[in-house]
Amino acid sequence: MDIASIFLIVAGALIIAVIWFLSTRSRAEQQRRHADLTERTERTMSQVRDQLAELNRRTGEVERISRTPNETCAHAITAVRTVVAVGLGVTALAQRSPALLIAAYATYWVGDIADGAAARALGQETRVGAVFDIVADRACTATCPPR
Repeated sequence: MDIASIFLIVAGALIIAVIWFLSTRSRAEQQRRHADLTERTERTMSQVRDQLAELNRRTGEVERISRTPNETCAHAITAVRTVVAVGLGVTALAQRSPALLIAAYATYWVGDIADGAAARALGQETRVGAVFDIVADRACTATCPPR
């Protein structure tokens, strides 16, 4: 073997060693990057799971409210007490009758307590019901003024 052949063999061995070194180094780098990416993905997935859980909780509340029928027992009580109290109040004003005015207020107060208690007891509290109750309260107090 001459010196040129030995040089080529050594040079080839060095090139193979460098390629092997770079490939193992890049494999280690790839494994490190993969581990980092996996960790970031797991963190992101955890955040997404938390956000989905919160969204599901809120969606459940909205579904519970939207599934509650608008024709509830409490709404019926509110409607009846409003019609009766307003009717008695208008009649009391027309006849200048304190007894009818007291009856109008009593109907309003008892009905107001009853509709709220019925909504809570039957699990039928709704936003629509709350607004309906407030509007009915205003109608009753507008037609049942103090004497």
